[in-house]
Amino acid sequence: MKRMGMSKRSGFSLVELMVVLLIMGMAMTAMAPQFAKGWRRSDLEMVCCRMETAVRICRQKAVLQRKPYRLIINTSGKFFYSERRDSAGVWTLDPPETLYVDRGIDFSSTAGGGAGDSEIFFETRGTVAAADAPATVQFWNSRGETLSVNVVRTGRVRVTRKG
Repeated sequence: MKRMGMSKRSGFSLVELMVVLLIMGMAMTAMAPQFAKGWRRSDLEMVCCRMETAVRICRQKAVLQRKPYRLIINTSGKFFYSERRDSAGVWTLDPPETLYVDRGIDFSSTAGGGAGDSEIFFETRGTVAAADAPATVQFWNSRGETLSVNVVRTGRVRVTRKG
């Protein structure tokens, strides 16, 4: 039976909603540094994964197409790309894209080359040229976390973590 002037209450009051939002805001504020740390780490891992993939693809194409390939690494411009040498000796982008390293991540390379560029040269058997092996490309962020992509003479690729 319904009483006059009294209705059933449904939903939440404004005060209850404000209390819940306040608690959620405090929890998010406390967790924000952990989210930022995770994003910086994931950026570092993503760039390292792109380099590892580029090295593997470059090696596989050298073997499959029986043409020399090289991975050009420009640390000052913060980018890398792969090229293949055709029968006339001309280097052509393959695939035709340049991969850039994200802001906040620095890197260095011990691969061969000069004039600001390093290169990892893959012979038609998929091995790395003796002058370029072993090659290491090291990535690091502002938190001191470091990832390295290592390529040995046989073309094997390994990623290592420091820090």
